Amino acid sequence: MIPLILFCLTAGLVSAVLVMLDVISESREPYEAILTLEVGLLYLVNVIIAGLITYVLYLTGRVQLGFLAWSGVVLGYPLLMHTKLFTIKGETAEQNVSVGLEVVYQQVSKLLLPGIDKSIEERGSRLLARFRALPIARIVSKAKDYITPKAIENKQAIMNWLDEMQNDAAQNPEHEDDNKRAIFAKIQEIGGYRGVRYILRG
Repeated sequence: MIPLILFCLTAGLVSAVLVMLDVISESREPYEAILTLEVGLLYLVNVIIAGLITYVLYLTGRVQLGFLAWSGVVLGYPLLMHTKLFTIKGETAEQNVSVGLEVVYQQVSKLLLPGIDKSIEERGSRLLARFRALPIARIVSKAKDYITPKAIENKQAIMNWLDEMQNDAAQNPEHEDDNKRAIFAKIQEIGGYRGVRYILRG
């Protein structure tokens, strides 16, 4: 019984990861989406569903305990979640309705994505508050360190712009906060919140 439980549980844990990668890829900040409560709940639900499907397949004799069968379940579950029996045509392509497990997947994604985006926005607000508390000289120095190895267009122009932001803040202290916000936005554009976290570290 224990090997069967481990078989079903591990198949659920791994196959659910593949489904989650598909979900978070739709987010504008995938790395931040992984850490949200909504993604955690969706992952747990998929683990349970995948584990139960694996158990049913075993009971009906369609899979045996073994690596090949385990691999088949792991790779097959994400495909199963995208299956559709047929499509009810709407007036436009956007109004088409899929009938099958895919429609469940789509509806769950639609329900959770706004919550994921909201959680990411809240994280972004906290990161911005920490970012604004740093001295601008440190922000510019770390930003240059972050940008230097990146293969981006107009790298030197961005470096010069960072110097201009720092010099402007030194000459016009009332501009400092706005300049920090502008640098935050630029780093987010280049590397997302991962780039911002780099500047906040150490």
